[in-house]
Amino acid sequence: MAKKKKNRSRKQNQKAVKLECLSAEELLAKGNSLISHEKFQEALICFKQLLKIKDSPEVLTGLEKAYRGRINALAAKSLTKEALALIDVMAKRCPDADVDSLILVLMLQLGDYPKAARLYTKCSERLTAQQRQQLEAVFCLALITGAVLGEGDFPGDSPILRHRDTALEALQLYCTGDHEALKAVLQKIPIRSPYKDLRILLSGLSQLAVDRAKGKEILSKIEKNSPYSLTASSCLIKGSTSKEMLEYLAETPASERSRFRAQHNMPPQIFKALEQLALIDDNPGKLIWFISRNNTCFTQSQKRRLLRALLPFCGGEAPLFLERSKEFTLPEILPIMALAAEREGEILLGIEFWDQYLGTLDPNDSANYKEIALVMRRQAALMEKDYNGYAESDIIKVYLDSLQYDPTDARSWLKAAELAEKASTDYKHNIILDDAVTCLPDNVAVLLAAMKASGKRSAHKKAANLAGKVLAIDPINTTAQDFLVESHLKHGYKLALQRKWSLAEKELEMADSRVKSVRFRGRNQICFGMVRLLQGEEDGLQHIEAGQNTNGYPVLGALLTSFEARSYKLPAKWKKEFDKKLLRAAKKDGTIDRREFTRLISWMTAFTGELWGFFREACHVAKHYFSRAAGLKWGLEEGLYICKGLEMADLISALAKCSAGLAKQYPENEECAVWSLISGILKRNQLTRETSRNLDKLLESLDKKNKTEFTSYIEDVLHMRDIRLWDIACSDEGNDEYEIFIPKPSSPKKKKSTSRKKVKQLNLFEDI
Repeated sequence: MAKKKKNRSRKQNQKAVKLECLSAEELLAKGNSLISHEKFQEALICFKQLLKIKDSPEVLTGLEKAYRGRINALAAKSLTKEALALIDVMAKRCPDADVDSLILVLMLQLGDYPKAARLYTKCSERLTAQQRQQLEAVFCLALITGAVLGEGDFPGDSPILRHRDTALEALQLYCTGDHEALKAVLQKIPIRSPYKDLRILLSGLSQLAVDRAKGKEILSKIEKNSPYSLTASSCLIKGSTSKEMLEYLAETPASERSRFRAQHNMPPQIFKALEQLALIDDNPGKLIWFISRNNTCFTQSQKRRLLRALLPFCGGEAPLFLERSKEFTLPEILPIMALAAEREGEILLGIEFWDQYLGTLDPNDSANYKEIALVMRRQAALMEKDYNGYAESDIIKVYLDSLQYDPTDARSWLKAAELAEKASTDYKHNIILDDAVTCLPDNVAVLLAAMKASGKRSAHKKAANLAGKVLAIDPINTTAQDFLVESHLKHGYKLALQRKWSLAEKELEMADSRVKSVRFRGRNQICFGMVRLLQGEEDGLQHIEAGQNTNGYPVLGALLTSFEARSYKLPAKWKKEFDKKLLRAAKKDGTIDRREFTRLISWMTAFTGELWGFFREACHVAKHYFSRAAGLKWGLEEGLYICKGLEMADLISALAKCSAGLAKQYPENEECAVWSLISGILKRNQLTRETSRNLDKLLESLDKKNKTEFTSYIEDVLHMRDIRLWDIACSDEGNDEYEIFIPKPSSPKKKKSTSRKKVKQLNLFEDI
């Protein structure tokens, strides 16, 4: 020890000798620089040397700063006696310096609260407001926790004494668990009181038992320089997740970590490992290094489990580690390698590793069936990602092979059926779904898929039976409810065209009107009325009227009637009669029901099938109604949706009104501008070079903004209407416009389901 002191003294003497070579100005600059870099001990040597040359207020100020910095540094290391000794030296060298505040802090460290209180009373006026606030909070805590302090240690008007009794009452109520009374008492402690952090602490602790998140939020309001901070932090950490605990440990200063270890009663070795872990991010390679460095903290089983979880995320490092470690057998290595290959985007390699792993499993052992199926499903999912590597038939085969081992996986059945429907393969999606229903007769998703597939094949009776099975399991399933009604309606329509009147009536009577979709409400009664009229029975009018009343929407109900009159091929006199009623319902001066109109648009955009032409004819009967409704003020999304429906139904005047309103309301929106240009082209039946150029620029701009769904749809519209944009690079000679002949069909035009690309789109408006 003596040798160390001699070495330290020799070094200080050497520094002093070097400083003798500097001028007063250089010494002053160096001393201030050392203070700014918090090198207070060296700054003291510098200013002491300067004091020999020059004794000025500036030098004494610098010396005082150096002393204060060094004293605070010693206090932070709990070297209280050394700090007090240095204060004595400072008082002699800097007689004008205020040392009381420094001694006060050291007295608090030593636990000499009475002396600290006397010093506080003496020097409080020389302290800043923040310093007074912090010291008062410390004295308040000491006063209520039984330190050797009394009322006589503070002036009678001191804030420390003002709410002491209330604070003690609050502590007692918290200890007895009377949280309601505690809440009332805490309200008596003002937010500016030195007991405010005690109020926050007790409020947060009482809330933790009721609502942990709210309690943590309250406790987090206590600042780190508060004497209650450590208590709040330790309470916050209790019951926290492992991640939260590590984050807390990483933020905790090294000087306070021993307290953390004591609170949680951790062995030194475990705590040291936790300290390392707290400073490591979520990099898997670093975590594996941590496991290797702290082997003794884990059992062999824990270590293997952790490595198996981490290695797939290590990419190319995984094979190198596995080769060195010898921790795993081949059947354990192959899944790790497969997962690592997947993570690196090496799909083919991943599938190959899974194939090798399947080779290690006995396919005749029923205990392996679930695992084999799981691996095959993963392979199929990977094959789907590699579009160029595998044909749909190969992927379907893998899904079906997996179902041989685990036929209860609904997702595999549905994926196989979906792929079979999309691709031209030997696999029939309806047969796959029939097998799925056999294996999973109570699975709603499978039943719904089979129901829809049957409906597409016009197997309406079978679709209705499947919908009934869904409703037996899930009585409020709206998809099944609507599909059941639609199946009965379609089958009844089919029987009516075959003039099987009684069977048609029976089928229509089975359709329920209590459905969510408005297009099906009352429709069974309307169709029943059509069948009666076809038989020459005018009581059908009563059924039609009852159906319209059940529907509840006058225009929609009347349009339904006009549409069904055309689809059931009623005599012309009835079609005219129903068209007149539709015109009356959609009369010019009538108020537009926005909800009814949006439901009509939803039906318009969702309509598919061979009866589209009849529906469009019925809409054209009420074209003035659509024009008036389209001219109302609409939001951007609903307005664009309305434009789509109006274009589909060829209601060009209504489309022009709607798009013009949107373009005026949203002048910066390019989609609105596109619809405005298209409606102008269709209305004037001509395309100018300027319009073509503008439309082409808009579509190109929207493509760059990833609005490809919209631009693809518009391109389909142009293609179906045989509108060819001008070639911008072509010569400017000749006319700058050409006509577009859009024929007006005299007979119903079918809306082909293949006419435009079908994109998955959510219905913007309510279900129709």
